[in-house]
Amino acid sequence: MAENNKPGGSNVNDLRARLGVKKAGGGPAPAGPAVPGAPAPAPIPGLPGPAGAAPPGAVPVPPGMVPPPAGFPPPPGFQAPVEPPKPDPYAAQQAAMAASLAAFYGAGQSLPGNADEVKEGAKKSPLGLILGVGVAGVLGVLVGYTVNFIKGQSEFIELGTEKAKDIKKEVEGVRGRVKAAVDAFKETKPGEAPSVETIDKLANLDLAEPEASNKLFTPLLGTFNGKLVRSMFDYYNNVTSFFREVQLHAALTKNDRDVLAKCIKASVDAAAKGPPPPLGVTFDYSQKLPQAILATLGGVVCPKEGEASCDPGDMKLRYRTSVSGQFQEKPAKGLPKDIVIPIQPTDLLKNVIVGDPNQLACRDYNRRIERINQIKSKLPELEKFVIEGLDDRIKNPPK
Repeated sequence: MAENNKPGGSNVNDLRARLGVKKAGGGPAPAGPAVPGAPAPAPIPGLPGPAGAAPPGAVPVPPGMVPPPAGFPPPPGFQAPVEPPKPDPYAAQQAAMAASLAAFYGAGQSLPGNADEVKEGAKKSPLGLILGVGVAGVLGVLVGYTVNFIKGQSEFIELGTEKAKDIKKEVEGVRGRVKAAVDAFKETKPGEAPSVETIDKLANLDLAEPEASNKLFTPLLGTFNGKLVRSMFDYYNNVTSFFREVQLHAALTKNDRDVLAKCIKASVDAAAKGPPPPLGVTFDYSQKLPQAILATLGGVVCPKEGEASCDPGDMKLRYRTSVSGQFQEKPAKGLPKDIVIPIQPTDLLKNVIVGDPNQLACRDYNRRIERINQIKSKLPELEKFVIEGLDDRIKNPPK
């Protein structure tokens, strides 16, 4: 209570309460008056005036007052004391190392990696140099690739030309074998029994299939004309089919030579007698189960005497169901029990009439000849197109 009675004591206590500062007895001792004859405190670097002096215009810290705790703003004009800078512990080592490097490289010279003496205006960005080197490298790669590509294309075309020459030799060799087979096959004709000499010629032919896998299935055909490539495949396929058909025909003909002689003779004799009579069928409904009866037809009967053609509704057909029986007449149209129906002649019907099972061998013989003739007719034109196309490819390679 004694302090409150002192002049100005109440104001100091209020200021301490607002700043959260305890009384002098509970905190650090307040700074007393300077002792006479004591040395003045050393000045702090960076601060004007004596140590701890506030800068001009700032309110000095009252004696015994400490800075406000964290979280509280300082009063206006208050400035905390600045700590002196700490000495660098590595400064002596760095100075010693710099002196050693300077002695090694020479005094007064810039050390490696030291850009202190480079003028600011002389420094240039390396981006332009990097771009220039990169562009030059890309151009070099493109030029090298182009040169190698052109060189490779030229060599590829030359290899294609050599392949065309090989294929031409192959086609010329195949052409000779095709001609021999065609000449031997000319002696074989439908409806004529083959001779022993003809069969032997066909059996002894060199009919090995041409080797097309190494000739046609190659990337070098990419240097050929598209039409030429298609014609070569077509030619090789037809030659292969021709050789296979001729080989099969020669083997089957040799096995069926005697049978073919008989059936061909029977066919010739039947042709000399004339065509077989037309056949028809009539129906018998006199039994519980209707039956069809085979009959031979003896001509047409029209309402007008002497007329051979009339309306089918008015036409009648003469027929008989036995070899020596009498001809009868029935309408050509009407109910099944009242009419005679003509039978269309077929190969099966002809074989049944002739009654010779060897006719099947003759029929197959004639079909083989027709099939071989169809393939043979395509070969000359295909061969000509292939030879001319290969000659043009050899003389005029692509550029």
